[in-house]
Amino acid sequence: MLVTMKEIVDAAREGRYCVPAPNYNDVTQLYAAADAAVQARSPLILDIGRMFATEDRALFQELACASRSVAERIDVPCAINLDHGSAYEHIVQAMFDGCTSVMADRSSLPFEENVAQVAEIVRIAHAVGVSVESELGHVGTNEDEEALGGLQHHVETDEEKRALYTNPEEAVRYVEETGVDCLAVAVGTVHGFYPEGFVPSVDFELLAELREKVPVPLVIHGGSGSGDEILKGMAPYASKLNVGHDLFKAFGDGIAAAVESGEDPVVAGSKAYAAELVHYMEVLGSANKA
Repeated sequence: MLVTMKEIVDAAREGRYCVPAPNYNDVTQLYAAADAAVQARSPLILDIGRMFATEDRALFQELACASRSVAERIDVPCAINLDHGSAYEHIVQAMFDGCTSVMADRSSLPFEENVAQVAEIVRIAHAVGVSVESELGHVGTNEDEEALGGLQHHVETDEEKRALYTNPEEAVRYVEETGVDCLAVAVGTVHGFYPEGFVPSVDFELLAELREKVPVPLVIHGGSGSGDEILKGMAPYASKLNVGHDLFKAFGDGIAAAVESGEDPVVAGSKAYAAELVHYMEVLGSANKA
Protein backbone atom coordinates (compact mmCIF):
# COMPACT_ATOMS: atom_id res chain seq x y z
CA MET A 1 0.00 0.00 0.00
CA LEU A 2 1.31 3.40 -0.99
CA VAL A 3 2.01 5.77 1.92
CA THR A 4 4.28 8.69 2.76
CA MET A 5 7.62 8.09 4.39
CA LYS A 6 6.45 10.07 7.41
CA GLU A 7 3.88 7.40 8.22
CA ILE A 8 6.52 4.69 8.15
CA VAL A 9 9.27 6.45 10.10
CA ASP A 10 6.90 7.86 12.72
CA ALA A 11 5.73 4.31 13.49
CA ALA A 12 9.32 3.09 13.53
CA ARG A 13 10.37 5.82 15.96
CA GLU A 14 7.49 4.91 18.25
CA GLY A 15 8.29 1.20 18.05
CA ARG A 16 12.07 1.72 18.30
CA TYR A 17 12.91 -0.25 15.16
CA CYS A 18 14.52 0.82 11.91
CA VAL A 19 13.27 0.43 8.33
CA PRO A 20 15.85 -0.25 5.60
CA ALA A 21 15.50 1.95 2.52
CA PRO A 22 17.00 0.15 -0.48
CA ASN A 23 18.46 1.87 -3.49
CA TYR A 24 17.56 0.20 -6.80
CA ASN A 25 18.60 0.79 -10.37
CA ASP A 26 15.87 -0.88 -12.42
CA VAL A 27 12.55 -2.71 -12.24
CA THR A 28 14.26 -6.04 -11.59
CA GLN A 29 15.70 -4.73 -8.33
CA LEU A 30 12.44 -2.90 -7.62
CA TYR A 31 10.51 -6.17 -7.77
CA ALA A 32 13.15 -7.85 -5.62
CA ALA A 33 12.80 -5.14 -2.96
CA ALA A 34 9.03 -5.53 -2.96
CA ASP A 35 9.32 -9.32 -2.70
CA ALA A 36 11.63 -8.92 0.29
CA ALA A 37 9.19 -6.61 2.09
CA VAL A 38 6.25 -8.94 1.53
CA GLN A 39 8.28 -11.97 2.58
CA ALA A 40 9.52 -10.26 5.77
CA ARG A 41 6.20 -8.46 6.42
CA SER A 42 8.18 -5.25 6.71
CA PRO A 43 7.40 -1.66 5.78
CA LEU A 44 9.42 -0.56 2.75
CA ILE A 45 10.95 2.77 1.72
CA LEU A 46 12.00 2.75 -1.92
CA ASP A 47 14.91 5.17 -2.40
CA ILE A 48 15.25 6.29 -6.01
CA GLY A 49 18.76 7.66 -6.51
CA ARG A 50 19.14 11.28 -7.54
CA MET A 51 21.12 10.29 -10.65
CA PHE A 52 17.85 9.35 -12.32
CA ALA A 53 16.43 12.81 -11.70
CA THR A 54 19.52 14.70 -12.78
CA GLU A 55 20.63 12.67 -15.79
CA ASP A 56 17.47 11.33 -17.40
CA ARG A 57 14.06 12.70 -16.47
CA ALA A 58 12.24 10.18 -18.67
CA LEU A 59 14.00 7.28 -16.94
CA PHE A 60 13.12 8.73 -13.56
CA GLN A 61 9.48 9.06 -14.54
CA GLU A 62 9.38 5.46 -15.75
CA LEU A 63 10.97 4.12 -12.58
CA ALA A 64 8.76 6.29 -10.35
CA CYS A 65 5.65 5.12 -12.22
CA ALA A 66 6.67 1.48 -11.88
CA SER A 67 7.43 2.06 -8.20
CA ARG A 68 3.97 3.52 -7.55
CA SER A 69 2.38 0.54 -9.29
CA VAL A 70 4.35 -1.88 -7.11
CA ALA A 71 3.69 0.12 -3.93
CA GLU A 72 -0.05 0.16 -4.58
CA ARG A 73 -0.07 -3.58 -5.29
CA ILE A 74 1.78 -5.01 -2.29
CA ASP A 75 0.06 -5.40 1.07
CA VAL A 76 2.73 -3.75 3.23
CA PRO A 77 3.25 0.02 3.74
CA CYS A 78 5.51 1.36 1.00
CA ALA A 79 6.84 4.88 0.42
CA ILE A 80 8.72 6.20 -2.62
CA ASN A 81 11.47 8.64 -1.75
CA LEU A 82 13.79 10.75 -3.90
CA ASP A 83 17.21 10.05 -2.38
CA HIS A 84 19.65 12.99 -2.17
CA GLY A 85 17.55 15.44 -4.12
CA SER A 86 19.74 18.31 -5.21
CA ALA A 87 18.37 20.85 -7.68
CA TYR A 88 15.13 22.54 -6.65
CA GLU A 89 13.58 21.69 -10.02
CA HIS A 90 14.39 17.99 -9.68
CA ILE A 91 12.83 17.81 -6.23
CA VAL A 92 9.60 19.43 -7.42
CA GLN A 93 9.58 17.17 -10.48
CA ALA A 94 9.92 14.13 -8.23
CA MET A 95 6.76 15.15 -6.37
CA PHE A 96 4.98 15.57 -9.70
CA ASP A 97 6.28 12.19 -10.89
CA GLY A 98 4.74 10.33 -7.96
CA CYS A 99 7.24 10.28 -5.10
CA THR A 100 5.46 10.38 -1.74
CA SER A 101 8.61 11.73 -0.08
CA VAL A 102 11.69 13.67 -1.12
CA MET A 103 15.08 14.26 0.38
CA ALA A 104 16.24 17.86 0.11
CA ASP A 105 19.99 17.49 0.55
CA ARG A 106 21.58 20.83 1.39
CA SER A 107 24.17 19.38 3.77
CA SER A 108 27.09 21.02 1.96
CA LEU A 109 25.68 24.51 2.57
CA PRO A 110 26.18 26.74 5.62
CA PHE A 111 23.51 26.24 8.29
CA GLU A 112 21.39 29.30 7.49
CA GLU A 113 21.33 28.58 3.76
CA ASN A 114 20.49 24.95 4.41
CA VAL A 115 17.57 26.00 6.61
CA ALA A 116 16.22 28.59 4.20
CA GLN A 117 16.26 26.34 1.15
CA VAL A 118 14.87 23.27 2.90
CA ALA A 119 12.10 25.26 4.62
CA GLU A 120 10.88 26.43 1.20
CA ILE A 121 10.82 22.86 -0.10
CA VAL A 122 8.98 21.68 3.01
CA ARG A 123 6.22 24.27 2.46
CA ILE A 124 5.70 23.08 -1.10
CA ALA A 125 5.88 19.38 -0.26
CA HIS A 126 3.51 19.53 2.69
CA ALA A 127 1.00 21.46 0.59
CA VAL A 128 0.69 18.42 -1.70
CA GLY A 129 0.95 15.72 0.97
CA VAL A 130 4.59 14.79 0.41
CA SER A 131 6.98 14.27 3.32
CA VAL A 132 10.53 15.64 3.45
CA GLU A 133 13.87 14.30 4.65
CA SER A 134 16.97 16.46 4.87
CA GLU A 135 20.49 16.18 6.24
CA LEU A 136 22.49 18.08 8.84
CA GLY A 137 26.14 17.28 9.26
CA HIS A 138 27.71 15.46 6.34
CA VAL A 139 27.77 11.76 5.57
CA GLY A 140 30.71 11.45 3.20
CA THR A 141 31.76 8.74 0.78
CA ASN A 142 34.53 6.19 0.32
CA GLU A 143 34.28 6.37 -3.45
CA ASP A 144 36.48 8.39 -5.79
CA GLU A 145 33.53 9.95 -7.57
CA GLU A 146 32.05 13.28 -6.51
CA ALA A 147 30.37 12.77 -3.14
CA LEU A 148 26.68 13.20 -2.55
CA GLY A 149 25.90 16.70 -1.37
CA GLY A 150 28.91 18.28 -3.04
CA LEU A 151 31.59 17.27 -0.54
CA GLN A 152 33.99 14.35 -0.62
CA HIS A 153 35.31 12.58 2.44
CA HIS A 154 37.33 9.38 2.46
CA VAL A 155 37.61 7.17 5.53
CA GLU A 156 40.91 8.15 7.10
CA THR A 157 40.73 9.15 10.76
CA ASP A 158 37.97 9.46 13.34
CA GLU A 159 39.01 13.05 13.97
CA GLU A 160 38.34 14.00 10.37
CA LYS A 161 34.93 12.39 10.46
CA ARG A 162 33.89 13.90 13.80
CA ALA A 163 34.36 17.38 12.34
CA LEU A 164 31.42 16.55 10.08
CA TYR A 165 29.15 14.95 12.69
CA THR A 166 25.72 16.37 13.47
CA ASN A 167 25.53 18.83 16.37
CA PRO A 168 22.50 18.04 18.61
CA GLU A 169 21.72 21.65 19.48
CA GLU A 170 21.89 22.69 15.84
CA ALA A 171 19.72 19.70 14.91
CA VAL A 172 16.96 20.76 17.29
CA ARG A 173 16.98 24.30 15.93
CA TYR A 174 17.16 23.00 12.35
CA VAL A 175 14.05 20.82 12.71
CA GLU A 176 12.13 23.64 14.35
CA GLU A 177 13.00 26.12 11.59
CA THR A 178 12.57 23.82 8.57
CA GLY A 179 9.63 21.62 9.61
CA VAL A 180 11.22 18.49 8.08
CA ASP A 181 9.60 15.13 8.78
CA CYS A 182 12.85 13.23 9.39
CA LEU A 183 16.51 14.13 9.64
CA ALA A 184 19.55 12.34 8.25
CA VAL A 185 22.42 12.63 10.72
CA ALA A 186 26.15 12.03 10.53
CA VAL A 187 27.43 9.78 13.32
CA GLY A 188 30.21 7.81 11.65
CA THR A 189 28.90 5.88 8.67
CA VAL A 190 29.75 6.84 5.09
CA HIS A 191 28.39 6.04 1.64
CA GLY A 192 29.94 3.26 -0.42
CA PHE A 193 32.14 0.28 0.38
CA TYR A 194 34.52 0.36 3.32
CA PRO A 195 38.11 -0.77 2.77
CA GLU A 196 38.59 -4.49 3.36
CA GLY A 197 38.68 -5.26 7.07
CA PHE A 198 37.55 -1.77 8.08
CA VAL A 199 34.89 -1.51 10.77
CA PRO A 200 33.08 1.86 10.95
CA SER A 201 33.31 3.71 14.24
CA VAL A 202 29.78 4.84 15.02
CA ASP A 203 29.34 7.38 17.81
CA PHE A 204 26.46 5.69 19.64
CA GLU A 205 26.56 8.24 22.45
CA LEU A 206 25.93 11.03 19.94
CA LEU A 207 23.24 8.97 18.19
CA ALA A 208 21.43 8.40 21.50
CA GLU A 209 21.64 12.10 22.34
CA LEU A 210 20.22 13.02 18.94
CA ARG A 211 17.39 10.51 19.42
CA GLU A 212 16.55 12.05 22.78
CA LYS A 213 16.68 15.71 21.73
CA VAL A 214 15.52 15.79 18.09
CA PRO A 215 11.70 15.58 17.87
CA VAL A 216 11.53 13.80 14.48
CA PRO A 217 12.74 10.37 13.33
CA LEU A 218 16.43 10.05 12.51
CA VAL A 219 17.89 8.62 9.32
CA ILE A 220 21.25 6.92 8.83
CA HIS A 221 22.91 6.98 5.42
CA GLY A 222 25.71 4.61 4.45
CA GLY A 223 24.36 1.42 6.01
CA SER A 224 26.29 -0.99 3.76
CA GLY A 225 29.28 -2.71 5.33
CA SER A 226 28.36 -1.74 8.88
CA GLY A 227 27.88 -5.32 10.08
CA ASP A 228 25.04 -6.81 12.09
CA GLU A 229 26.30 -5.70 15.50
CA ILE A 230 26.43 -2.03 14.52
CA LEU A 231 23.11 -2.24 12.68
CA LYS A 232 21.41 -3.73 15.74
CA GLY A 233 22.95 -1.02 17.89
CA MET A 234 21.64 1.78 15.67
CA ALA A 235 18.13 0.36 15.21
CA PRO A 236 16.55 1.66 18.46
CA TYR A 237 17.72 5.21 17.70
CA ALA A 238 17.32 5.57 13.92
CA SER A 239 14.05 4.98 12.09
CA LYS A 240 15.35 4.68 8.51
CA LEU A 241 18.63 3.28 7.22
CA ASN A 242 19.72 3.69 3.61
CA VAL A 243 21.37 0.68 2.01
CA GLY A 244 22.64 0.29 -1.53
CA HIS A 245 26.04 -1.26 -2.06
CA ASP A 246 25.43 -4.43 -0.03
CA LEU A 247 22.32 -5.08 -2.12
CA PHE A 248 24.06 -4.35 -5.41
CA LYS A 249 26.94 -6.63 -4.41
CA ALA A 250 24.52 -9.44 -3.55
CA PHE A 251 22.78 -8.90 -6.90
CA GLY A 252 26.08 -9.06 -8.80
CA ASP A 253 27.33 -12.07 -6.86
CA GLY A 254 24.06 -13.87 -7.58
CA ILE A 255 24.42 -13.21 -11.29
CA ALA A 256 28.05 -14.35 -11.30
CA ALA A 257 27.19 -17.59 -9.51
CA ALA A 258 24.33 -18.25 -11.94
CA VAL A 259 26.60 -17.79 -14.94
CA GLU A 260 28.91 -20.44 -13.51
CA SER A 261 26.09 -22.87 -12.74
CA GLY A 262 23.96 -22.29 -15.81
CA GLU A 263 20.99 -20.86 -13.89
CA ASP A 264 18.96 -17.84 -14.98
CA PRO A 265 21.21 -14.92 -13.93
CA VAL A 266 18.38 -12.40 -13.58
CA VAL A 267 16.38 -14.69 -11.31
CA ALA A 268 19.47 -15.54 -9.27
CA GLY A 269 20.48 -11.90 -8.91
CA SER A 270 16.97 -10.91 -7.84
CA LYS A 271 16.79 -13.66 -5.24
CA ALA A 272 20.17 -12.66 -3.82
CA TYR A 273 19.17 -8.98 -3.65
CA ALA A 274 15.90 -9.87 -1.90
CA ALA A 275 17.61 -12.23 0.55
CA GLU A 276 20.11 -9.56 1.54
CA LEU A 277 17.32 -7.03 2.07
CA VAL A 278 15.32 -9.51 4.15
CA HIS A 279 18.42 -9.94 6.30
CA TYR A 280 18.58 -6.18 6.85
CA MET A 281 14.89 -6.11 7.79
CA GLU A 282 15.40 -8.86 10.34
CA VAL A 283 18.52 -7.30 11.86
CA LEU A 284 16.99 -3.83 12.06
CA GLY A 285 13.75 -5.10 13.58
CA SER A 286 11.32 -4.00 10.85
CA ALA A 287 10.35 -7.58 9.96
CA ASN A 288 6.78 -8.39 11.01
CA LYS A 289 6.05 -4.69 11.63
CA ALA A 290 3.91 -4.17 8.50
